[in-house]
Amino acid sequence: MSDLLQTGNFEVTIDGMPAFRAISVDGIGIDITPNFQTPDEKTKEKVSKRGNVDYPGVTISREFTGNKDFFNWIKDCTTKNTEDLKKNISIVVKNESNEEVIRYNLQATWPTNYIAPKFAKRQSNATEGSIEASERIVLDVQSVELA
Repeated sequence: MSDLLQTGNFEVTIDGMPAFRAISVDGIGIDITPNFQTPDEKTKEKVSKRGNVDYPGVTISREFTGNKDFFNWIKDCTTKNTEDLKKNISIVVKNESNEEVIRYNLQATWPTNYIAPKFAKRQSNATEGSIEASERIVLDVQSVELA
């Protein structure tokens, strides 16, 4: 399985957005906070039960092409009800034969942070600019499914 992660053969699809070339995805997970309760009076043992379930923010980096979808999505979330703007995302890992091996489905996501490409002047010619090749978006995730 680690060979699959080395090849970088994966696709990201976001509801309602045209296809784009994702460079990386980071942060898919589940956090469960245990809820410790008072000791059982008979056994005097501390009892631990499942507490709050949280899904950490997921960061998606994509090749910068000038497409405004990421930025417009987070901009809309600053002025509109995020419930209406949540999107489902699939991250599909593929093998060398381009066959699906595993799929993470992120449900009801919405952006909480957008990071534009880095712009910098070139050292050799101060009149031309250059850009870092990626932009990033951090997403709040309501739930994660593995298919």
